[in-house]
Amino acid sequence: MSDVLHTGGCREFRHRAAASVRLERDEALRGHGRHDGDAENDARSYRALLVAPPSQAHAQLSSARVITLDAARTMMAAAEAEATRNSWPVAIAIVDAAGELILFQKLDGTQAASIDIAIGKANTAARLRRPTKALEDAIASGRMALAAVDGILPLEGGVPIVVDGQVIGAVGVSGVTSQQDAQVAQAGVSALRP
Repeated sequence: MSDVLHTGGCREFRHRAAASVRLERDEALRGHGRHDGDAENDARSYRALLVAPPSQAHAQLSSARVITLDAARTMMAAAEAEATRNSWPVAIAIVDAAGELILFQKLDGTQAASIDIAIGKANTAARLRRPTKALEDAIASGRMALAAVDGILPLEGGVPIVVDGQVIGAVGVSGVTSQQDAQVAQAGVSALRP
């Protein structure tokens, strides 16, 4: 048997650990007036713990869908086609479920501010798992506390990408009216075939 046990990625040197445990145990037992027979039984228990196999519990893992670069390119092409067809100069951002940027594009003539706005809309839709229009509507109806949430951009134009009931990312668009931004974002989302 090897002198090294592998338990959950940690290496324990069995011979050193056993000697250390025996020494500590023997010192503790001597101080409590225990009999040698009791100490020997305790020693067997300690040794059994040192060589016990790791728990057989298995981690519960879920399978999650993610947006590939090819899928992002397909969505980007569809969003760009919608914007171009309508002559709308927009910035388009595609993010993953955590709101991290996968792909970004700014069409000719897009205002500079739309870059950050498109990314912010996509990030907000992905992280809050809902269209940014829902947040804009909530604030417009008096739920002002949402405006205080750090890092969200509650402007229409961010649309989550939902596959099998799970949000796996979002498309955010900025550059024209909020409703037109949302139309371009939806065209991108609709191009995805799970």
